[in-house]
Amino acid sequence: MFAIINLLFIFVSAFIFIFLCIVLANLFLKSYQPQKTLLFIGGILIIFFINFFFAYGAMRTTINKIRNTMDNPPTSMPTPSESDLPNTF
Repeated sequence: MFAIINLLFIFVSAFIFIFLCIVLANLFLKSYQPQKTLLFIGGILIIFFINFFFAYGAMRTTINKIRNTMDNPPTSMPTPSESDLPNTF
C-alpha cells in the first residue's frame, strides 16, 4: 500500500516537472529578451527540486511513522479508580 503511494508521488512529481519544463521552455522561446528570463527559469527549477526533496523526505517520515504505529499499537493507561484518586477537597 505504501509502495503504491510512494510510486504515485514520484509519478505525479515527474508529470508536474515535465509540464513545468514545457511551460518554462515556451516562456524562454517566446520572451522578448530570453537571456533575462534564464535567471527566473533557473530559480523556478531550483525551487522545484528543493521542494521535491523536502516533500519526499516528509512523505517518507510520515509513512515510517504510520508503519510504526500500525506495528506497535499504543498502550493505554489504566483508568484510576475512585479510591486511587487524591482527596483534594
